[in-house]
Amino acid sequence: KIVGYQLANGENPFNINYEVPPLVKLLYGITEKYTGNPYIVSILFYFLSIYVLYKFSEIIFNKNKTLTLSCILLFVTSPFIATQLKETMLDLPLTFFFLSHLYFFYKYYKTRNIKNILFSGIFLGFATGTKIGVYTPILGLLSFLILLFTKENKRKILTLFTYTSSVFIGYILSYVS
Repeated sequence: KIVGYQLANGENPFNINYEVPPLVKLLYGITEKYTGNPYIVSILFYFLSIYVLYKFSEIIFNKNKTLTLSCILLFVTSPFIATQLKETMLDLPLTFFFLSHLYFFYKYYKTRNIKNILFSGIFLGFATGTKIGVYTPILGLLSFLILLFTKENKRKILTLFTYTSSVFIGYILSYVS
């Protein structure tokens, strides 16, 4: 919260807490600066995560409401997720970005709509721009290999290029203040 407030007031992201990318820290800072309450960002990411998980669960469980709502209930009652509402930490936004990446990646896999792989990559880039990107190489490589070895994909080169470049674009956008 403190670093975000300094970033919102013009501090260079490479001068302060440089090991953690600035995207969500800046969101917390801007919200603190203009509303006086940075927890709005946590609440927003909480409800956005619930929504994305709901949409993803609908696809996975073939719109079976019982399974979909059970999945949401498990997510909402998870102590780790619930305690994030009273924090200005980076874990809840990171969860949202990873869920969004997974949702759009799965949607692409089912529909082959290039727009979905573009959004999937951008959200993985945002995740990398939220917290130190330890999981990005693993998740990116796994996603890349799935795209590479999918037989039904007739535009494989375009898909791989779009995915890789959109991850990079999302990461670069996370440094724009």
